[in-house]
Amino acid sequence: MKKIFKVAGFSFLGLIVIFLIALVIINGYRKEILVEINQKLGEEINGDINIGKLRITIFRDFPNVSLSLRDIYMRGPRYAEYHQDFLRAEIIDINVEALKLFRKEINIKSVDVVNGAVFIFKTQSGYTNLDIFRRIGKRDTISGSQVDKVNFRNINLKNVTVSFHDSLKRKGFDAHFLDVTNTIIPGDSSTLFHMQGNMRFIGLMFNAEKGSYLKNKKAGVYFNVEFFPRARQLIVKPSSLTLTRADIKLSGFFHLADPSAFQLNIQADSLYYKEGLSVVTESLSSKLEKYIIEKKLNVNVIVGGSLVPGSKASVDMTFSMRNNKVSSGKIEMNPLTLSGSLTNHYDRNSSTENRNILLRFDTLYGKVNGFGFGANVSVHDFDDPNLSIKAKFDIGLKDLNADSISEIKFKRGRFISDFSYQGKLEEFLDTKRLKYDGKLNGVASVTGGEVEYVTKQMSFEKIEALVHFNNEQCRIENISLMMNKNPISIKGLFTGFVPFFTQPDKRVKAVLTVTSPSLDMSKWFTQKKAKKLSEEKVAKKKRKISNLIDQLYEKLEVEIAFDVKQLVNKNFKAKKVTGKFLLANDQLQIKGVKMNLADGQVDFSASLSQLQRKVNPITITAKVKNADVRDFFYSFNNFNQTTIRHDNLSGKVNVDIKLKALINDNLDILTPTMDGDVEFKLKQGRLLAFEPLQKMSNFLFKNRDLSDVQFGEINAHFYLKGTELDVSRMEVQSTVFTLYVEGRYSLADSTDLSIQVPLNNLKTRDQHIPPENIGIDKRVGSSVFLRAHKGKEGTTVITYDPFMRFKKKKNAKRVVRQQKASYKLNAKSNLLTFALANYPCLPTKARL
Repeated sequence: MKKIFKVAGFSFLGLIVIFLIALVIINGYRKEILVEINQKLGEEINGDINIGKLRITIFRDFPNVSLSLRDIYMRGPRYAEYHQDFLRAEIIDINVEALKLFRKEINIKSVDVVNGAVFIFKTQSGYTNLDIFRRIGKRDTISGSQVDKVNFRNINLKNVTVSFHDSLKRKGFDAHFLDVTNTIIPGDSSTLFHMQGNMRFIGLMFNAEKGSYLKNKKAGVYFNVEFFPRARQLIVKPSSLTLTRADIKLSGFFHLADPSAFQLNIQADSLYYKEGLSVVTESLSSKLEKYIIEKKLNVNVIVGGSLVPGSKASVDMTFSMRNNKVSSGKIEMNPLTLSGSLTNHYDRNSSTENRNILLRFDTLYGKVNGFGFGANVSVHDFDDPNLSIKAKFDIGLKDLNADSISEIKFKRGRFISDFSYQGKLEEFLDTKRLKYDGKLNGVASVTGGEVEYVTKQMSFEKIEALVHFNNEQCRIENISLMMNKNPISIKGLFTGFVPFFTQPDKRVKAVLTVTSPSLDMSKWFTQKKAKKLSEEKVAKKKRKISNLIDQLYEKLEVEIAFDVKQLVNKNFKAKKVTGKFLLANDQLQIKGVKMNLADGQVDFSASLSQLQRKVNPITITAKVKNADVRDFFYSFNNFNQTTIRHDNLSGKVNVDIKLKALINDNLDILTPTMDGDVEFKLKQGRLLAFEPLQKMSNFLFKNRDLSDVQFGEINAHFYLKGTELDVSRMEVQSTVFTLYVEGRYSLADSTDLSIQVPLNNLKTRDQHIPPENIGIDKRVGSSVFLRAHKGKEGTTVITYDPFMRFKKKKNAKRVVRQQKASYKLNAKSNLLTFALANYPCLPTKARL
């Protein structure tokens, strides 16, 4: 064993001695070797080469010999014209076979370039400095053709910048090779290039106007390229770029001979969107960076076309993602699954300009802002985009809720909408457009819906709806619901709803028909206490869809024709109620209302304004024909007075009312605000068990029955101001007496009526003979005057008025009014006289 180690040791030592001797011999031939290298490179390179220094060592790539060159440059044959080095390097290490050096032969095994730069260019005239590698070769004895070969097996680059600029085709490539190994395998008809290592892309430019791909992007590279010099074709075999978080696969070809063309296939199966943006051009990245995609996506791109100057590259891309999260501005799609494609040569007979771009989403479904949807989308012509979309939304109504302070609360139900649109994408971005030229068609439905309008204290239950819409109108086929337990059916038409979504200042117009078998208005308004939130919490709330619905309510212009079989509000009960509502500009007009009330006919119109307030001004015009006075008083809760109640009355009433007042959210008229004029006519009237009248028997008509009094036709004219009714002189003919009444009747506590009782009432009357009126201006002879006013206990009492204090008081007020009128007339006359005397140059109106 020792003998074996000894032999091996001597052998190794002998080998070292031999190589040391060889190194000494080689250094002795340094000048001759340098000459051989220059001669060899001269044969391989068509141009000039300069080597500043030469060092020789065997320790770098033993047993080969390394020739270390310093301060080198290589220049093409036309350097004097363009002043651009093809190569400049600080160090180039050339590894050669040691044994062949003894025979004065140079066989280069590899070349290492450190701290250098390679610049390849092509001018507009077509010249390229790649001709530095063209040499006059030997004739092939078989084919007789000229064969060019590069004998370098390896070229390794460390901290080397390589640039290629084609001024003719306005294309370019710049890369910084940090540490890259290049293997060159010459063949009979082609040369294989294998590149592997780390590099930084400065830019890959196919179109100067669009910018560069891979700008300032670091990557691990594995390139496998084959070049066919005779065909002038470069084949990119399966290769890859390794980014920070993804691998990009590459393949393709570059055909450099006429007709020149190229194709580059780019595939990324798991690409992070943000990292993908760093690969594409700045112009494209700026358009896409407004979208944020959280998870990975798959992308496959084919870039190709002609290499002719000025030509546009064609792009075909497919992409897909699954259960991803995409957001842009206020829109969030999560989860989102899609697959689609993009091409910039949709019409193959047209040029590859923006007008020829087609973007398609063949599969697109998920949730947008929490709402489920599915769609097929295509966008064509990126200069003036045409949009084609077919979509379906399936939304749970509860998902529409924005926050706990919103006026609209969705409780349950589903909203489903199918629609299609074909037209200009610009229409959706044009905030001034009132009408769309594109074709919009769709259908929407609601099933099992339940919604609460908090501020208006309205609840909508059992909502079932079917709506068809297009770019002109929205047609309600039917909406059925229970509004505060009232069954309602709605049909109609909306116009102007499309521009409303882009122009909130524009109004939505609707013409609707509302029918119901029965409406109980008292159920419309349920008293609920609103939840109180701190100001800080309220300030943080943000609205979504419900805010848009609030705007819709505020901006709605609606005409509603209604037909209600029965309308109820507390004691109020009407049948066959028809008419129209007009809602616009925070004002509600009620026109042409007809109803059967208290066995009579009512014609009614009203106008409410300031609807957003809790108390609203209202103007009412109404006519009542042949209504039962008992039921009429009962329907209106005896007009909020207790003196004459419905159970004291009988007969047929006709009323003509003109009234202004304030009304609250419960539809109760605020009595103190009333101001109006009332014409009242009562036929076949009877006064039953009216206590104040029965008390008159204490001093008048002691022997007559005042518990059931029949009247002739009563015609009255009231001026209404708040709780006070000024009653013009009114004749009351009855089976018991004749009365003349005038004065003030109060719904509060200031009743002061003068009752004139002619003495001819003392004559006995047949209470079975219907009384007849003689007129309020007829002389009735001697009379007794009574006063009806509030007593100490708050009830109406009738007392004797022997001195006619009421009439005297009335006459005194008349004198005061006459004096005031006279004073105003004299004051105006004096002012006119003063103006004429002192300012004669002024026009008459100005002087007044």
